[in-house]
Amino acid sequence: MIDVDRFWARITKATCWEWTGALNEKGYGLVGVDGRTPKAHRVAWELTHGPIPDDACVLHRCDNPACCNPDHLFLGSRADNNADMLAKGRHRSRVDTRTPLDQCLYARGEDHHKAKMTVDTVRALRADRERGLSYSELGAKYGIDASAAYKIVARKTWGHVQ
Repeated sequence: MIDVDRFWARITKATCWEWTGALNEKGYGLVGVDGRTPKAHRVAWELTHGPIPDDACVLHRCDNPACCNPDHLFLGSRADNNADMLAKGRHRSRVDTRTPLDQCLYARGEDHHKAKMTVDTVRALRADRERGLSYSELGAKYGIDASAAYKIVARKTWGHVQ
């Protein structure tokens, strides 16, 4: 059960009602509720409008993931959510090798928010493989698992690094 007063106290009200608690890597607010961690904007919707249908997404008119202002939120399908994401330029697609790097629509390599490697460490890892280190040795040296090391060497990941 959520403490409603405590929830609303974690929001700074301006045009967008900014969640001031924990955020995920994409900037969405996170709330601890009965051992779960739903997104704050979804909780705000439910507190204001009631339950969210199982197949519905809660979208932001303002495109601010930390916003919990019920006037900025609306329900939509997964297709609506994807169309909204594309329209607002937040699409993150797989690499199309035919697309020039300056036209890619997502953060690559060390600019990606989950990157553990840099261009220099990728080059060093590949050089170590050429010197005969095994994938498990590479993984131990660079703090990744052996399958990630293989994918880097085989250019299944980090393929843009020469």
